[in-house]
Amino acid sequence: MSTRYAVVDLETTGPKFNRGERIIQIGAVFVEDDQIVDEFSTLVQPLIPIPVHITQLTGISSQDVREAPLFEEIAPTLWEKLQGTVFVAHNINFDYKFLSQSFQRAGYPPLDLPGIDTVELIRVFYPRAHSYHLGSFCEEYGIELEQAHTAYHDARATADVLMMTKAKVQLLPSALMKQLRPYLSFLLRETGQFVNEWYNDRDDHHTLKGQTVGPFTFHQRGRDTKRPPKRTADFQWEDESRQIIRQNNDICLRKDQVRMVKALDLFIEQKQQVGFLSAYAGAGKSLAALYAAWRQTPPSHPIVIAVPTNALVDQMMNVTIPQLEALTGENIPHARLISADHYISLAGFQALLTFQRHNWGHLAKNAVLVTLGTLVWLFETETGRLEELNHGLQQVEYWRRVQTLAQKQDATISPFAEVDFAQKQWQEAAKARIIVTNQAYLIKHWDDLQTQLHFDKESVMVIDECHQLQSVIKEQLTPNLSLSHVQSLLQQTDHAIQTVEEALGFEQPNETITTSDDFYAAGFALEHLFESYHYLLDSLDDQYREDAVKKRSNHAYEQFLSTSAFHAAGWFLPLSELWVYGRNLKKALQSLFMNVKEYQLARTNRALHWQRLVSQWQQLEDTLEQLLLVDETSYLALKAEVKGENIAHYTLKKAVYQPKMLLEPLIQDFSGKWLMMSQALPIYRAFSQLDERFGVSDYWYQQIDPPKTYGATTTGYYFPDEPSMDKRNVIHGGAWLGKSLEQIYEHQRPGRIQVFFQSRELLQATEHWLSEQGSPALSFHIYSQHKGDYLPKLRQQFEQDSQGILLGLMSFGEGIHFEADVDRYVLTRLPFKAPDQADELAMNDWLTKHNRQYFRDYALPNMLVDLSQWLGRIWRMDGRENTLIVFDQRLLTSRYANIIKKVLPASFHCLPLQQTDLTEKKLD
Repeated sequence: MSTRYAVVDLETTGPKFNRGERIIQIGAVFVEDDQIVDEFSTLVQPLIPIPVHITQLTGISSQDVREAPLFEEIAPTLWEKLQGTVFVAHNINFDYKFLSQSFQRAGYPPLDLPGIDTVELIRVFYPRAHSYHLGSFCEEYGIELEQAHTAYHDARATADVLMMTKAKVQLLPSALMKQLRPYLSFLLRETGQFVNEWYNDRDDHHTLKGQTVGPFTFHQRGRDTKRPPKRTADFQWEDESRQIIRQNNDICLRKDQVRMVKALDLFIEQKQQVGFLSAYAGAGKSLAALYAAWRQTPPSHPIVIAVPTNALVDQMMNVTIPQLEALTGENIPHARLISADHYISLAGFQALLTFQRHNWGHLAKNAVLVTLGTLVWLFETETGRLEELNHGLQQVEYWRRVQTLAQKQDATISPFAEVDFAQKQWQEAAKARIIVTNQAYLIKHWDDLQTQLHFDKESVMVIDECHQLQSVIKEQLTPNLSLSHVQSLLQQTDHAIQTVEEALGFEQPNETITTSDDFYAAGFALEHLFESYHYLLDSLDDQYREDAVKKRSNHAYEQFLSTSAFHAAGWFLPLSELWVYGRNLKKALQSLFMNVKEYQLARTNRALHWQRLVSQWQQLEDTLEQLLLVDETSYLALKAEVKGENIAHYTLKKAVYQPKMLLEPLIQDFSGKWLMMSQALPIYRAFSQLDERFGVSDYWYQQIDPPKTYGATTTGYYFPDEPSMDKRNVIHGGAWLGKSLEQIYEHQRPGRIQVFFQSRELLQATEHWLSEQGSPALSFHIYSQHKGDYLPKLRQQFEQDSQGILLGLMSFGEGIHFEADVDRYVLTRLPFKAPDQADELAMNDWLTKHNRQYFRDYALPNMLVDLSQWLGRIWRMDGRENTLIVFDQRLLTSRYANIIKKVLPASFHCLPLQQTDLTEKKLD
C-alpha cells in the first residue's frame, strides 16, 4: 500500500498558540506515488486583529479574513483528509503542534500522525544549499513558489521539496547509505524512518556509483572531456578610439585594458624585475595582467597571482580565468592554493566518527546533523573546501574538534593520501599554468612554492591589491608568543612526563641509568620553566594591569616597546630563561623518547603525542630566539585582552619598523618578474614613498587614469551643522547613525544601503541602537557583520533583500563588487588607524627618531590608500546612480581636505545636508 503524505503549511497571527495566537490561513497538498492527488486551501477567521508585521509578511489583512470561515467550521473536513497520512511540513514542530492545538480547541483529540520535517531533510541531503528558508531554497533549486508566505503556495513548494529529496535519496550509493543509517534516528519525528523506506524502495540499477575509502564514499567521476573553445582569430588591436575592442567568444577587452596589456608586454620584455601597474577600480587589471602574462611567457612557465582574500581567490577562479579562457580560445590549466584549514581533514573526521560511535548516548543533535550533511557533501564535493557547506553546518566547535583530532593522527599511515583535498591542490598546482592564491598563503608557504613550482626568469608573480602586501608580510613573518599557549604546553608536558614515569615505575628490568637521567633533566627544566613563566606573567601584571584595565574600552590593551624599553622592562631575563630551559627540556624529551619508546610509548600509542610535544617545544624555542634578538630595526608589541578587572591573555610579538626589510629578500629570491597592481599606487608616488614601501629603486611604472566621468553618477551628502562623527563618543555616534538610518528607511526610497565602519565598537553601538530603539519593521532588514554570520552568506542575504541595510567593516567584500545594485553608501569615519595601537605607536617613535612626522608621512598616506580603495568600490561606470552619505566632516573641512580631494574623482561633488532633510527631502 502506497504512503499518502499531507504537506501542510499554516499562516498565523503569531508563533504561540497558548498566548492567544490563531491560524489565519491553511494550505495542504496531498501526495501519493509522487503525484499530487488532492489539495485543501482556505483563509481562516482568527477573531483577533492581524498584526501589521504579519500582514507585511503574508499579505493577509484583517479585512481579507472578515468573511472567512472559523477554524471550527473547516475542522471536520480537514480532520478527515488528514487521517491515515504522513504529516509533512517545513519546520514540523511549529505547524504540527499549532494545528493539533487548534483541533483540540475545536473539540478534537490531539493529532496522532507520523511526521517528516523537510528542513532537516534538506539540511542533510542538500548540504551546499545557501539557505534552508523555503523561499530561498526553492529559488536556488528551481522549485516554483509563486507567493511565498501564503499557505497553499508554501505547501505546494514543500511537496516539491519532499519529492525532490526522496528522488535524491534513492540515487545514493549503498555504501553512503550504510554510513548515514546509524544517525537517521536522530532526525525529527519519523523523518529518518521514511528516508530508510524510500531507499529500500529504490531501483538498484539507477543508483550512483561511489568509491569507498575508509568510512567515506566519494563520487566516481569520469575524466574531464571538456574541449578547448574554438579560437575565433588571433587577437588584434583595433582603433583605440573604440570602447569595445576585437573580441573572442563574446569576451572583449575594453580600451583601457588594451592599454594595460600593451604596457605590460613592454614590461615583461624589459630588464626591470619589478613593475607597478595602477588603474582605477573596475578597470579590469586582473584580466589584463593575466592575458599579458599568458601571451608573453612560455606555456611551461607558471604564472602566480596573489590576491588579499579567499573571496577574491574564488572570484579569480570562477570569473576572471573563465574570461581569460574565452578570450584566448584555450583551456588554461589552473589551480588554487589556500590554507589546509579551508579543507576538510579526512583523518580528523574519521576520528570524530569513531568517537561518536563510542559515545552514542551523549551526541548532540546539531553535531549529528553536521555529520550527516558532511557525509553527503563528501560524496558530492570536488574540492573538499569547507566553505561549500551551508553556514549552519560550519559550526566552529565541531570543526575545531575535527582539527584537534587530525593533529593526533599519524599522517604517514593515513588511508586518505590519494583523496586528501589539501594535497590535491599542490598536485594540481604543479601541472597548472596559472596558480591563484592569497597573499598570506604566498608569504607563509614561500619556500614550498619555490621548491615545487620550479620558477625561473620567465615566470611571472602578480600581486593584486599590492598595497596590502606590507601588512600581510608583517603579520605572516612576525613571531608571536602567546603566554596562554606557553602555559598549556607546560601543563601538557608535565602530564605526559608523569604518565610515562608512573607507567615505567623505575622498576622494570630494562630500565637504564640514561632513562633516569632523562627524567631528572626533564623534571629540572620543567620546574624552572614554570618559575620563569610565572615570573614573566607577574612582571607583566605589575607593569600593565592597572593601565590596561583603565583603557579597556576596546577590550584590549596594546603597548609598544623599543629595544631600549624592552631591556629596561626586565623581561629579557625571564624570556631568556624560558628559551634556555625550554631548549634543555626539548633535548631531554627527545632523549627520553628514544630510550623508552620501544617499551612504553609504542605500546600505549603515545608516540605521536610525544612527537608533537617535542615539535611544539622546538617551535617555541625558535620563537623565543627571534623575540630575544631585538635590534634597532625592530620592536616588541604587547597585547593584553582585558576581561573586567583582570587580564585574560597576553601576546608578545616582534615586528620590523619597515616591512620592506622582509619583502626585499623575497623579491631577490624570485628569479622571474614581479608585477604589483593597485589603484592606490599614485598616493605612494605623491608622497615619494613607492621605493620606501616596497624596497625597490629600479622599477617599471604605468598608470591608467580613470575617465572624466568616473564618480559622476554618485551624489555625496554631508552634515555641516552637526558634530562630526570623530567628535562624538561611540555611544552617541552609534545613536546618531542608527537614528539616521531609521529616517532614511522610513522616509526615503531606501533600496539597499551599505554602511562602512572603521571600528567594531561603533558598528556594535549602531546595531544596538537599531535593535533596542529602532522600529520593529526595520529590524527584519538589518544585516550585521558583528553577528558572526559567514560573510558570503551575509552578502547573499543582503543582495536578496530589495531594501536591506548592511552594517560591515571597511574590509567587508574587499575588492568585490556586489552583483545586486547598492543604492546608498554610508561612510561613518575616515579610515585612520587607532593611534594607540602598538604598531602605530612604533611607527610614531621610529619616524620621530628620523626627523619625520607620523601623521604626514605615515597615518595620512595610509588613510588615503584605504579611503581610495573603499571609494573605488562605489564609483560606477555603467551610468547607474547612487548616493554617498558622509558622517565624518574631515573629508571636506579638515586642514588636509585638499589632499583628500586629490584622491576623489574630479566629477564627484558633496552637498550639504540637514538632519531634517532625511525626513523632508528626497535624496536622489
